[in-house]
Amino acid sequence: VRDSTVQSVVGIFGDATGSPRLTEFINSVWFNAVVVVVTLVNAAVVAVDTELATTGAIREATGAVPGELATSLQDVFQGLQRAFVGWLLLEVVLRVVALRASFFCGPERYWNL
Repeated sequence: VRDSTVQSVVGIFGDATGSPRLTEFINSVWFNAVVVVVTLVNAAVVAVDTELATTGAIREATGAVPGELATSLQDVFQGLQRAFVGWLLLEVVLRVVALRASFFCGPERYWNL
């Protein structure tokens, strides 16, 4: 990216970075550790949800009726997925507010986008 492009984007957002406290917070080791843990738990939930959905589809195809447990588990997994999406949205908003233009044009821009 050319410096002129970066300067144009920085001009739109004002300062290249936002609040120093928020920037320090999102770059802290513990915040990034929480992000990693939530991402790994999300991956495990997706794997279990996929396994249960596949098993349920096979049972349904063979004529078996899904039980109440399968139906209630679907509701639990939908709630978990919504919570993970909410967390991801919060994380991205915090990073955009803290990093401003450098979120889009900084050294980690390819990782962010």
